[in-house]
Amino acid sequence: MKKLFTFSFLLILNLSFGQGLETFTNIPTSSASSYLIRNWTGDNSVSWTATDARTDQTINGKAITIRNGYLESQANISGGVGSITLTTQRKFGNATEDGNLTVYVNNNSVGTVPYSGTATTTTISNINVSGPITIKVSKEGNAYRCAIDDLTWTTYIVSSNDNDSEVDGPSPSSQPDPIFISSLNDSDGESVKVFDFDIYDYGSGDGVPTIVLLTTIKSGSNNTANWLNSIGGAKLSLDGGTTFVTTATPVITSDNNIIFTIPSGNLEISDGDGETVSLFIYLKNTGLIDNSIFEFTVSATTHGFVADGSGSQFANTMGGAVSNQILLDVEASELRFVQQPSSTNVNVAMSPAVTVEASDVNGNRDLDFTSSISITSSGTLTGSPVTVAASNGLATFSSLTHTVLGTGLTLNAERNGTGDWDEQSNTFNIITLPTVDDVRINEVDSDTPGTDAAEFVELFGTPNFDLSGLVVVFFNGNGDISYYAADLDGFNLDENGYFILGNSGGSFTPDIPFSGNTLQNGADAVALYYANATNFPNGTAVTSVNLIDALVYDSDDADDSGLLSGLNQVEQINENANGNIETESIQRGSWFVASPTPRGENTLPVEMLGLTIEVKQKYAALSWKTATEVNASHFEIERATEANLFKGIGKVLASGNSSEVKSYTYTDEKPVKGNNYYRLKMIDNDGTYRYSEVVSAHFGNTNTGLILTPNLVHSSLKISFEAPVENGRVLIYNLDGKLVQSYLLAEGIDVLRVDVSDLVSGQYVIQYQSNQGNETVRFVKE
Repeated sequence: MKKLFTFSFLLILNLSFGQGLETFTNIPTSSASSYLIRNWTGDNSVSWTATDARTDQTINGKAITIRNGYLESQANISGGVGSITLTTQRKFGNATEDGNLTVYVNNNSVGTVPYSGTATTTTISNINVSGPITIKVSKEGNAYRCAIDDLTWTTYIVSSNDNDSEVDGPSPSSQPDPIFISSLNDSDGESVKVFDFDIYDYGSGDGVPTIVLLTTIKSGSNNTANWLNSIGGAKLSLDGGTTFVTTATPVITSDNNIIFTIPSGNLEISDGDGETVSLFIYLKNTGLIDNSIFEFTVSATTHGFVADGSGSQFANTMGGAVSNQILLDVEASELRFVQQPSSTNVNVAMSPAVTVEASDVNGNRDLDFTSSISITSSGTLTGSPVTVAASNGLATFSSLTHTVLGTGLTLNAERNGTGDWDEQSNTFNIITLPTVDDVRINEVDSDTPGTDAAEFVELFGTPNFDLSGLVVVFFNGNGDISYYAADLDGFNLDENGYFILGNSGGSFTPDIPFSGNTLQNGADAVALYYANATNFPNGTAVTSVNLIDALVYDSDDADDSGLLSGLNQVEQINENANGNIETESIQRGSWFVASPTPRGENTLPVEMLGLTIEVKQKYAALSWKTATEVNASHFEIERATEANLFKGIGKVLASGNSSEVKSYTYTDEKPVKGNNYYRLKMIDNDGTYRYSEVVSAHFGNTNTGLILTPNLVHSSLKISFEAPVENGRVLIYNLDGKLVQSYLLAEGIDVLRVDVSDLVSGQYVIQYQSNQGNETVRFVKE
């Protein structure tokens, strides 16, 4: 009797009847990010070609990424094909670039496979082509970049022998029951028997044995262990572990399959007979998760068992088998530091928080460890020793604070109350971190005319400030990860306080050059850290640890919440705010957009031409002018007296954007008795602000009206009177009450100019004496 059937499996090595999986493990890695023609020999000696392909992307491991080309097997694959499965993912762009791949067998289309930004596994079934085949996956027709991984297929075989061989039992009560498998069972000699399955040849009528070529062990419904990360090796035995079946190296897959390829004749079940096959495994050294559950099965339906066509075949549906549940056990024997900073600010808790785990000798964490761990320091640690109870084998020390500067310091961890398991941390420094007053990001130009050959990032701060220990990092808004980092060790700000990273083709000479079109246009970010470039390999997630300054920017893009929150920023700056993205840069003052000024002072959003005050009647009349305004919102008028702080009393709208002189006025109709101090709060559209100088006027019981200009004096002080003086004098006292200057006032005078250049710096009191009474006002001599 002739029966037609299909069987599914993931990988077969050196089989004459077919192949099962291409994992792309062997793809070439030279010029990995370039789109080239790629040729390689795959997992099972099949030759492959990919056109317009790069090899630096991953899905479940290495993947081949096609831009506008195809993937194709270059020789016939024997055994036919029943179905094809592959995993796809769009690696660049956005959802508008999702699409489909076309799959061909022997140059005939058999279906399409979709791809999107999420890794997706798709199967094309019922292909059913026998004999030698070629497989081709095409992405021609657009330039959207799609990665392909784990290309699998099922063979399609015709056999004239019985197909009623199967796996059936034994029952769980007869299964091996080790209960635990120790994390230290990590070598072939320490393998543990975990599963038995019985293979029966029921085809006694055909007179031939079942010659097993492929077995597939799958995970049961209660399994929680990741086999690919935890199983180091596996083997099969027919006698309980005295001897072992010779097989190809078993393949352990990401979806928890163990696939044994068995040379013909090494595992035979005699006609009408049965054998118990035992599975032995040992674990990997590292990457184990305590209390994970192993459960092994042979599936009744999608079993993945294959027999040689010259003998009896496996039935499509079998009885199947399932193991007992076996717990992976990690028993701690030491402590390990898993996280610590290399440098932390003095009198501030160490960040990131120091964490210590209890682990076995291979570094696998014992999740059942809940004892306390104590830490001491070779530096000056507040509250030493600091003790924390572990949870799930991990103790987090979030308050470790050092009060004295130091370099090359270490921490020591031990089990509390036992004094054993001592573990020393890596060295670290306790420092005074630079602030934005020392150095800050001052200007960024990411989009320049032509080929973006004049990009730059400008730092500014204290002239000649030492930049050693700092690093500038560029972050990509696509994933909020780093793509460039430059160490500043050995550099200083120049004599004017500037430092530039940029293209060599600009109108400036960069201190650190980078190639054109490096600085991305946004939504992206530039950040300044106290750290090293080695802390920020490409692909590092955004962080605020040891962050000094940052700028999140865009070019008409939506706000990137990940960059903003990750860098502790509240504002994202649009370089195209004025519609001149190629000819303007983002400048600090606070941030605004204007013509680039590398190594030059940034144009202020509001350039003041001075604030003046006049006493009119009983009112204070303020007036001021601006030379330029960029993104200015409004002016808030603030007033203070001797007895309280500045408070807002009024608002005047700004012109917004102007390069012409603009004039403004404001009248305080209700000044308070005594000294009235005024200043302007100049507020930008982004909510940031700066203050003007302070001016003042004095209002007493008379109509005289005493006005000082300015209040902060260098050499000359102007005293104005609202009404001409009839008689009187002006006395100037220091704060000790000593008279330092006096002036008799001529009748009719309304302005008195006083030379105070000889006075020492400090506060002074002016007293105006007249027949109508006395008035006082203060000023400060610089």
